Amino acid sequence: MRVFLELSIVDCLKRIGKLEPLAAQLKKSGKLRYSVPTLSQLVPEIKAIAKPRLSGAEMNKINKALSSDKSVPFNIADLNAFVHDSDLPSARDIQQFWLRTEPLFRMMLEQDLEDDAQ
Repeated sequence: MRVFLELSIVDCLKRIGKLEPLAAQLKKSGKLRYSVPTLSQLVPEIKAIAKPRLSGAEMNKINKALSSDKSVPFNIADLNAFVHDSDLPSARDIQQFWLRTEPLFRMMLEQDLEDDAQ
């Protein structure tokens, strides 16, 4: 799910012409380690794009899901940790993350978002 999230963000930003400027800005500041920004560098950009398009309640859920705050149950930091830990998420954990991020995925994967960028 974490990889799907990252690939979806990259695809969305690329389609609407926001990926290259972000990568150029990070490269200029010496913060681009690879050819594509990291997930932590992508998240603020996609949240800024989502904020005017989604409801306040949806953004609240998305902010919690994409937070690294340890007090927020099952968030992006937890997804990252599963890569390096033998303790795997439960079906309920994954479902909760999906419910929090589904509006963001819908927004990113809709093709008409490209029209908004014009």
